[in-house]
Amino acid sequence: MPQFIKDLVELRKSQDISLEDIYERTKISISSLQSIEQGNFNELPITYVRLFLKAYVAEIGGDSIKVLNDLDVYLSPKEKIKIIDISSDENSKESFLNKKLINYGKNKPPKKIRTDSIKSIILVCIFIFTIYIIKSVASDRNAAKPPTYKSEFEEEGPVSLTLLEKEFNKQSIYERKLEISNPYNLRIASDQRIWFSYKIDDKKKNENVLPSGDNRLFTFNKSIELILKHSLGLTLNLNKIDLAIPQSITNPLMIRFDSIDNILIVNTFSPKN
Repeated sequence: MPQFIKDLVELRKSQDISLEDIYERTKISISSLQSIEQGNFNELPITYVRLFLKAYVAEIGGDSIKVLNDLDVYLSPKEKIKIIDISSDENSKESFLNKKLINYGKNKPPKKIRTDSIKSIILVCIFIFTIYIIKSVASDRNAAKPPTYKSEFEEEGPVSLTLLEKEFNKQSIYERKLEISNPYNLRIASDQRIWFSYKIDDKKKNENVLPSGDNRLFTFNKSIELILKHSLGLTLNLNKIDLAIPQSITNPLMIRFDSIDNILIVNTFSPKN
């Protein structure tokens, strides 16, 4: 792991900022944030590496310009030029000149040959440095280009209660009594991207997107209501009890749990004709 990444992790922890906090504000998945903190940049989409890292640094109060420079240095090819010292050993000097400068130094003094050799080495170094600069500029331009594919974080739009009543019919109702007690912890996970809304206890309704391969934990005291766009790849656990929600529902579904009677209610919907 590069040192500048270790420094960023220490800075985040010193600020008492969790990865969940950064996810809430940036919508960058937890798995992507973990890849950044482990220095596994090859696990991120190539067009998002600099954007994700810049957003991460901004959230923890770091110097984004310095960090991006450190990233460029870390990812840049480390090319080395071996310089041969021919000034101290006359035998080595003669062998080098005979092999590499045939016919070039026959009519020139050794001092002139050394001067020309040093100039050649300097020109080679300048040439390699120029190639490196060109590659760096091209890489920055490619990173600045907008992606040509759909972003994982692009919003698809909500499924509200009003929309459900207007465009969908209630298809089925599933009820299940659970032998659990307060405090209640509901964990939602999916291997596919799911838009959802949730309402906990008497708090206002919130909307969010669960990235593929991610999970969320909700703690509540009285009740919870979830509206999900589909259930493909979905897993729900309430106080570590698998709620066994079918993973093949392609239409919206509503999940409710109330501590008054400990009844879990699942409503599924189908589009109106």
